[in-house]
Amino acid sequence: MRDNVDRLVTDTPFQPFVLSFENGESIRITHPRHIVYRIDIPGEYGFMAVQSGRFFIGNFDGVNNIQLIDYDTQAASKGSSNGHHPE
Repeated sequence: MRDNVDRLVTDTPFQPFVLSFENGESIRITHPRHIVYRIDIPGEYGFMAVQSGRFFIGNFDGVNNIQLIDYDTQAASKGSSNGHHPE
């Protein structure tokens, strides 16, 4: 999973995505700087992320799905065309 997240975070242009976890929680990553990896423990695949002021500390072993967020499709389905991308 970490390799997939690495690709998403470094893709240009960046496309927001959702990490879903085995425990049912999920977190939206809306900017590449909203997720950082723990490097203090060799072999540990932990990370910290932020969403709307809420901090999340997790481990990539608990991630069971990654889904891209397509704001343009969501806006079109709601009849909005203002191009606003919520955080």
